[in-house]
Amino acid sequence: RKPKLASYLGYKKNSSPGITHYLSDQGSHIDDIIIRSPFHENLYYIPCGHIPPNPSELLMGVFIENLIHQLSQDFDYLIMDSPP
Repeated sequence: RKPKLASYLGYKKNSSPGITHYLSDQGSHIDDIIIRSPFHENLYYIPCGHIPPNPSELLMGVFIENLIHQLSQDFDYLIMDSPP
């Protein structure tokens, strides 16, 4: 609802697509939404993107399963920051 984590990592709003673009099937590829942190060479993150009117519905779709599957193949650890 009020995403802040990416801004703490130096992300500038609207500089690239975020997870909501991927989950709502707006043509983003997984590689398009992963951003390397300037603080550490092995730290990557995915910004939230635009705030959709239906955030909980996006998490119920097939794209989240594909995203987690692909990320778990490419990375050792996945940390998901989300509201309760």
